[in-house]
Amino acid sequence: MQENMLKKLALESQLQCIDYKAANFVHADMSTEGFLDTQKDKKETFLTLWMKAAIASSITADPEKEEPSMVEFLAILMQEDNATELKLMVGREFDRVENLMAGIESGNGTVIIGERNRHALEVMKKQIDSGKKHLAIFYGAAHFPDMEQRLLKQGYKLQKIEWLKAWDLPNKE
Repeated sequence: MQENMLKKLALESQLQCIDYKAANFVHADMSTEGFLDTQKDKKETFLTLWMKAAIASSITADPEKEEPSMVEFLAILMQEDNATELKLMVGREFDRVENLMAGIESGNGTVIIGERNRHALEVMKKQIDSGKKHLAIFYGAAHFPDMEQRLLKQGYKLQKIEWLKAWDLPNKE
């Protein structure tokens, strides 16, 4: 599914663009075993995540914004050059998804975001303690609100925000 979406959105896969074996790359994500063990400890399942998502969706739904219909989605997929229209549809959903993720992460969070962030920041601390000074954490945008809160609680201060263009969309005039 991920590969199909990459093709449909005319994007490239991070797995093809990032050299995960580079000498300066430190793996900071949980292992599959660690992930599954933590889910078991937290009693987190697909069903519990789905329930949290359903509750968060009902709470964060904006009656002013109409969600895209399956018909609209399928119509876009049927177009020969559909990447731009699909990106526009996905882009319109980012705010909704961000609010949804905040709802899912409320309470004691999830393994998929909160616990993986905790683990990544533990790895970061070890790197700092070993003398590393120039670090970057490579994670998806859904991780950032939780990660920012964790860093602020540790005494870090936000210095600046820099936006990088992920994709270009032509103006519809």
